[in-house]
Amino acid sequence: MLHSMVSEDISIERVQSHDLWKIEADSTRVEQVITNLIVNSSYAMPNGGKVTLGTKNVTLTLETVPSVQGTEPGNFVCPTVSLSMPVAEVQSTQRAAGGEGRRILLVEDDEWVRRSTAMLLTQYGYTVFEASGGDMGIDLFSKEAGEFALVLSDVVMPGMSGLELVVRLRETKPSIPVLFMSGYVDNKAHFEQIKEGGFVYIQKPYDMYDLLRSIENGIDGAS
Repeated sequence: MLHSMVSEDISIERVQSHDLWKIEADSTRVEQVITNLIVNSSYAMPNGGKVTLGTKNVTLTLETVPSVQGTEPGNFVCPTVSLSMPVAEVQSTQRAAGGEGRRILLVEDDEWVRRSTAMLLTQYGYTVFEASGGDMGIDLFSKEAGEFALVLSDVVMPGMSGLELVVRLRETKPSIPVLFMSGYVDNKAHFEQIKEGGFVYIQKPYDMYDLLRSIENGIDGAS
């Protein structure tokens, strides 16, 4: 499956420790994160190369926890990704996409999805401001004087929905581009309201290429 996501000149190697600890995790979310990492890595290697996926046991102590936001001391299994590519290509691919410092307000209540998305967008040159819900999104938007190239928001969230959030944000900046995302396929996602409002929408789980393309289209369409 992973090999079908990259071009034929990119190989994928798996290096797994045999003494890994057992973990409790949502397999769908883990697959989405790994998929995004693979696709993201392939964009950085237009001339081919090798992606190495690994896993290792990691013990976080009181001294190391501050460098890993949102965690507590304990034992963890850590995924690793490394890229091997031609030397002449390395310098030219350090920033493989057109983010170029554009500021994105990312509003997503799922911490795993929010942080993995922010990490990947940052690798593509975007400056990402994270909010775990509508109220925090409004506070960040106000604090930054609405200086964002795009708002990337989940649709269904506890408390304030993404649609309600955007209505509030557009009271102060009517022209702000918006990209909605959601994993819901029923009427909870308010598809009719999204359609009537002319908003761009992307279905979860999405691959990184579709997300990047949708973001660029949203920003360019508003300029």
